[in-house]
Amino acid sequence: MINEVQIKEIHKHLEESENPLFFFDDDHDGLASFLLLWRSVKKGHGVLIKGPPFVDMSYIKKIHEYKADKLFILDKPVLSQEFVDQVNIPIIYIDHHKVNKLKGVHYYNPQFNDVKDNRPAAYWCYKVVKQDIWIATVGSVGDYHVPDFIEQFKKEHPTLVPEKLTINELLYNSKLGKLIKIFNFILKCNTSDTMKCIKILTRIETPEEILNQETPRGRFLYRIFEKINKKYEAVYNDAIKTKPEGKLLLYTYAAKDSFTSVVSNEISYKHPDKIVIIARRKDDRVIMSLRSTKIVLPPLIRKALDGIEGYGGGHDLASAANVPEQDFTRFIDQLKAQII
Repeated sequence: MINEVQIKEIHKHLEESENPLFFFDDDHDGLASFLLLWRSVKKGHGVLIKGPPFVDMSYIKKIHEYKADKLFILDKPVLSQEFVDQVNIPIIYIDHHKVNKLKGVHYYNPQFNDVKDNRPAAYWCYKVVKQDIWIATVGSVGDYHVPDFIEQFKKEHPTLVPEKLTINELLYNSKLGKLIKIFNFILKCNTSDTMKCIKILTRIETPEEILNQETPRGRFLYRIFEKINKKYEAVYNDAIKTKPEGKLLLYTYAAKDSFTSVVSNEISYKHPDKIVIIARRKDDRVIMSLRSTKIVLPPLIRKALDGIEGYGGGHDLASAANVPEQDFTRFIDQLKAQII
């Protein structure tokens, strides 16, 4: 866990910063983490880090561009020492993936004390700011974690959650699940629309404002969701027709929009006894989301990457991989060999 002393340290860093810069991952957890911290102090700038799971050297220019005095990195699994060494302001790194060995960083990760504790970044950011429980719930449940504050969320927003507060009921049979999907799909827009939506989210007062389209800004976000959701449903409705082969269900598609994570979650819900891989072909690469309800995925991915110039990893039951298209068949064959 991230203990109370560390929580107070993060809060102090946040309060003392005059112009914080926030780098955050391009999923519901990363977005929720940014919103929680920014809405607490209402200052600084957010930079969405899309694509690979690491912060590459090109983002250093953003620190100079915004004249930041502190850098908060949220929910990014990989941070290199090379990047850290080039940054001349304090770095506050909040993550919940496998621990990185780094020097010169204020690093907060629950896995330092317990490798099985992978409570999302948004969970810990909520512990820091103690406000906007609905945003923290979106980030936590969207990352497959039912937080210890779910009962309080239910009291404040009783119409958004089902009677049974299990992860699958919350994700697939509730208005909260729809809200999580709205957060996800906002990040699938072009950069201009995405940043406009994120700016609006910094001003939204309640989740009902979006779900019930109670205000112009709520209606705007909902229209964006509907537009992206049409594209998502086309992919999902095709993917759901896929028949499993043994313990594996593999679906591939080629499209500009990436829905691999959301589709893999829903297909895994429908096929809990299978390893689900949703793969998108983009340029000369294949980008995959892998899901399982029982089998730990990262070790399988590491072995499947043997001899391949790709990368992958993540949580035990929810991971990702990225390989050259020419090596995709080999990757799948090497993964299949481990689950026969």
